[in-house]
Amino acid sequence: MSLPYRFLFGAFFAVLPASVGLGQETAQAPQTASVSQEVLAPVTVARRLSSANTINCKLGDYATADFFALPPDEQDLFLTEFRAKYAATLRATRDALRALLPRPVYMVSFRLKTSVSIKEKITRKGYSCFSQFSDIVGTRVIAPAYASFGAIQRTITDTFDVAKAENLLDDKPGGGYRALHYDVIVLGRKAEIQVMTRRMAAFTESSHPLAYKGPYAEPNDPSKDTPEAKAVRGYLKKLGDAIHELDRGNSATLPPIPATLPDDAQERLNKTMVKLVSLSSIDPITPLTFAEIFVNPALALLEFYALDEFLPIALIEQEQ
Repeated sequence: MSLPYRFLFGAFFAVLPASVGLGQETAQAPQTASVSQEVLAPVTVARRLSSANTINCKLGDYATADFFALPPDEQDLFLTEFRAKYAATLRATRDALRALLPRPVYMVSFRLKTSVSIKEKITRKGYSCFSQFSDIVGTRVIAPAYASFGAIQRTITDTFDVAKAENLLDDKPGGGYRALHYDVIVLGRKAEIQVMTRRMAAFTESSHPLAYKGPYAEPNDPSKDTPEAKAVRGYLKKLGDAIHELDRGNSATLPPIPATLPDDAQERLNKTMVKLVSLSSIDPITPLTFAEIFVNPALALLEFYALDEFLPIALIEQEQ
């Protein structure tokens, strides 16, 4: 196995027991000096960026304006080092969740945010400092239904140092998406944990690329919105609401896909609908694979989690 793959997924980190305080620096899992020395980019770029800090960011933080002022090659070097600092946090968070919430009932997936996605989010969110990121490490717990959420919540709050908890089950964003989000501190760095049902995970395979970051996302300038985009978002809202009722154990009907939606949206939604109908006919406690939830497991994870260069698609199912 080549060095980058060993770096992200090698057997250097043991599964952390529930008794370990994951928010403490002393809980760091062992790592070999040779791996760190070979993989990390030179620290000169980060040190220069930190010392420049023309924005009012905290000591040791990095101003995004100074980052974008760097030449492209130095931006790449900086992001390689910045992302590598989160590798231990990713492993520790993933392994703890898998140990505490094991298969076949639960499924835990993960990703390390890509350099391209980091740049995009800085621009989209208007971040001034790199410390504003809470999702460089992203993990997701997929559960059969809401009935198991109480146990998952207790597991997360009892195990992790929770910096922020957000309940999106009442659809605060308004797009039909329901989940629990946690920002936790693991080995001194932030990680995000999302908790959602199997149906909602399937829903995101359409909602994320279409209406979250895709061509039908709501623009910052309302005057630039289009009837087509509003129609796609409106349907996703109805679909998400129906899924919510089903996950609550109530009776609900998945809304038919309007023939008036754009062709690309219809094509994606039709495939997702097949999965949703199939999931509705399966007993909630039946063990599933990612292929039974997503139309295209590799593509779904690649699009939503923006899997990075350290993980080839061929290893996704094996590693997930």
